[in-house]
Amino acid sequence: MRSSATRPACRTRRRPGSPYTDHSTLPDHAVPNQASGDPSVDDPRPTPPVQPELEDCCNSGCSPCVFDLYDEALARYRVELAEWEARHAQREPHR
Repeated sequence: MRSSATRPACRTRRRPGSPYTDHSTLPDHAVPNQASGDPSVDDPRPTPPVQPELEDCCNSGCSPCVFDLYDEALARYRVELAEWEARHAQREPHR
């Protein structure tokens, strides 16, 4: 286990209030919606991840970088959005 003295700079120099202050507090956008096929079930549209500000990156080359985490979250969001749109297209009444 690493001591706090060997922690990467990216975890110690974050802008206060940033959602990327600590990698462990990032929202997990990969949790699938639990749709039961019933249109009455609450199935909200997925929300896109918050893009980090330039100041959120410490520029020390850490891995993963906040921008890498954002890119991964954005890719998951796009998949979830496509799945959500497909579910809702099936639910629309046929005319």
